[in-house]
Amino acid sequence: MQFSFFVVVLVRLFGSTDSSHFRGGSITWKPVNVNAVTNSTVDIIVEQSYSWKRSTYGCNDTTILTQGTIGDFSYLRCSTYSCSGYTNNLSTVVPCTDYSVSADVSSGKKSSVLTLNSNSQLTLTFTGGAWLPLLTFASTWSITTMINLQARIDNGRLNTPPVSNVLPVIRVPINIQSTIMIPVADDDNDYVRCRWAQKNHTINFSQNNVTVDECADVCNAVPNAILYGDNNGTSCKLVFTGGTAGFYAVALQIEDFYIDENITAPLSSVPVQFLISVYSGSCQPSIIGAQPNGAVINVARNTSMSSVTIIAEIGCINTSVVDFLKISPTGMTTSAIVQNPTNSSLYSIQLNWIPA
Repeated sequence: MQFSFFVVVLVRLFGSTDSSHFRGGSITWKPVNVNAVTNSTVDIIVEQSYSWKRSTYGCNDTTILTQGTIGDFSYLRCSTYSCSGYTNNLSTVVPCTDYSVSADVSSGKKSSVLTLNSNSQLTLTFTGGAWLPLLTFASTWSITTMINLQARIDNGRLNTPPVSNVLPVIRVPINIQSTIMIPVADDDNDYVRCRWAQKNHTINFSQNNVTVDECADVCNAVPNAILYGDNNGTSCKLVFTGGTAGFYAVALQIEDFYIDENITAPLSSVPVQFLISVYSGSCQPSIIGAQPNGAVINVARNTSMSSVTIIAEIGCINTSVVDFLKISPTGMTTSAIVQNPTNSSLYSIQLNWIPA
């Protein structure tokens, strides 16, 4: 069995830092056994990923090593009439897996096994009220994932939703059009689309319709941004020009569909929420080398990943790289930042990981 992870790295140059509390996240899930369609119950793995203000929820190398937890203590809530065996008992506190001192960010994720009734459909939601100060003056958040345990009509198995890994904070220069790639992957090779999350989104379940809040105060909170998908349904991108320095919150839903164009209802819906930081100045570093941003690296279970080098090139003189902002799988280790001794414009880190 192979595991895949996205190479998603943001290089941070020396400069001022900003404070916040909640910085976004995602909730996804997958069946333990895609063939368990005839059982009375189905086990699924729910993965929660959240980012927080580091000066509120501290994280360092020791925190990661000891699996110390971060985040507001709450629970995922079922927002449907029938919760299919779920009892609102899944905590939203997660072990820290990444941190950035300069960006004041702590990020974490965890996986939990839930046993639900077979053939069920439901939504799970995490709500709260502490986004950092945004240019759109929003506060509360709501993140909702849609779970569908009905057998697929094309192969008779359980569906596996798409996954996406997006940094908690993506920095773009002011008054310059920027393209933000949203990496997505789907184990079933379904057609994947990205859409803006909605305040009142109606889901057409087989037994009843359900209206859920997918984004609270940050619905359509990025003015004049345009969301695109490719013709193959394998990637999404957001095009945006920030005219004011500050933060915007992005709330998206990643959905998978049958290849059959006559079937318009999504198989599942996964939330992805993150921040765009618009900064003054045009100096923008870039990731170069064999592993660009968005690369997918396959690693076999219980096999050590050969050390992967991530290289950044600074965008202007008299600057230096002080941090690589990352979203890592649990257990990944990162080396210290090294400046190239023969080319002072290049900085690098090493990533190592053994998937359990």
